[in-house]
Amino acid sequence: MQIIKLSLPLISLMSILFMGSCAHLEADKPSTEKRELSPYLAMTLARYAELQGDRERARQLYLKIDDPYALFALARINFITNNNNKALEALDRLIEEGSYATGALELRSKIYARTGKWPQAINDAERLTEKYPDNKELQLYLANLNMIVSNFKEARIILEDLHIRYDDWQIRYYLAKAYFGDQDYIAAKNILEDLTEMQREFRPAYLDLGKTYEVLGQPDKAQEVYERLLAIDPTSKEALNAMADLYIEQQNYAQALGYIQTLMALQPNEEHLKKLIILELQEGLYADALKHLLSIETMQDLDKYHLSVAYAGLEQWDEALAILDKIPPEGEIGCDAILLKASILKDTGRPKQALALLKTAWQKHSTEEVFKNLGYELATELESTGKRDLALKVALELLERYPHDPVGLNFVGYLWADEGIHLDSAYAMIQEALKMKPDTGYILDSMAWVLFKMNRADDALYYMKKALHYLSDDPIINEHMGDILYQLQSTSEALDYYLKSSVLSGSANEELKKKIKSCFNKL
Repeated sequence: MQIIKLSLPLISLMSILFMGSCAHLEADKPSTEKRELSPYLAMTLARYAELQGDRERARQLYLKIDDPYALFALARINFITNNNNKALEALDRLIEEGSYATGALELRSKIYARTGKWPQAINDAERLTEKYPDNKELQLYLANLNMIVSNFKEARIILEDLHIRYDDWQIRYYLAKAYFGDQDYIAAKNILEDLTEMQREFRPAYLDLGKTYEVLGQPDKAQEVYERLLAIDPTSKEALNAMADLYIEQQNYAQALGYIQTLMALQPNEEHLKKLIILELQEGLYADALKHLLSIETMQDLDKYHLSVAYAGLEQWDEALAILDKIPPEGEIGCDAILLKASILKDTGRPKQALALLKTAWQKHSTEEVFKNLGYELATELESTGKRDLALKVALELLERYPHDPVGLNFVGYLWADEGIHLDSAYAMIQEALKMKPDTGYILDSMAWVLFKMNRADDALYYMKKALHYLSDDPIINEHMGDILYQLQSTSEALDYYLKSSVLSGSANEELKKKIKSCFNKL
């Protein structure tokens, strides 16, 4: 059937005429709806209903017409109303029959993409681009589908070809995204740098360029890009958030806090509020964090944990413990809650209760990886109370389960070194831990200590200096430095470290007193 295209005024006039005839016929017939409409009139009314946004009326009318166009229109309406299965049924039929195949393929690809059926969506898009190789929009669509499924190599092939054929900044932008996804960060950076000069108001290019600089390990450059975007739009929420995240990554929490506060003023929402709370806790602004936490209507377990941290920071111990008791002792948050509770009990003069709490939790959750840190905390507490054998038992159990964990390797290696046993194994363990965490003060101290125990004081001195760079106020590390210097005949320097250790610990134990006395006798 040939469909005659009618202008909107004519459609409106026909509709009015038809409605008028309906009113006239109502006196003679029960209902005009029971009369069979001609396909031509049904199509006209259906198109008018669709134009007016009355999709249900249009659908009912299209159903009366046995015509490919009507079937395609039904698919389109079902697509708009998220009735994907019915839309696909109609489109599959049209594609099989070869009617309106191009539009049907395009619409079917979009439905597949909407429902996450990416291979089918890509297949239909490829059929379309083969048929219309010069259609830029279809090529861009196919490239984007490939990027969604992380097939960045295929996407960049499509986009590089488009870039050669068209001088289009949008194509350049998508090409930069394909380069980034394919980990060709330099190529992505070069395109994005040009784009921020060519299209100064195109904000996404600034954000992507900043992220690219971050990946390239150039945070200063990333900061400059975000600041350029903020100069263009001081209220850019994306730029403010990117700046906050950049400072958080650099552990510059005070700077990050300012940007999140600005974000909260522009767009107060739960996501920004919770990030603000974490930064306030990190900066020791416990009263501010407490005020914001108490404004949360429905608290999740993580919010309760943060609330207990705020109370603990304000030394409101009972309130902190009461909140911690409301957190189920399961999962990562449950483990953190137990660790915090044990810390509060210990700090408030209840070390036995703290140790009992850790033991009970470990007995129940020792096989769960999220409770690994609790196991090390228990081992540390056992060692500090003189129960070194039990501490080693827990640490070796953890090391058997996680043989390459740097914390376990360092813990066992240090205890063996301190005991003067299994020194070769202890050295190998600490060496492996140090490779994984080369800038950790405690592991550097362990390496110095095992070398000292192996009578390699000269080598030990190198690592101990590095350990003190990170932990200059640790009394044990200062005492270790004194021991190394004493063995190297640097008595005066050794005495300085022994005295510093005594001051840092609050008092000197008997062994340290003997070391200080020995230094004085040698001077």
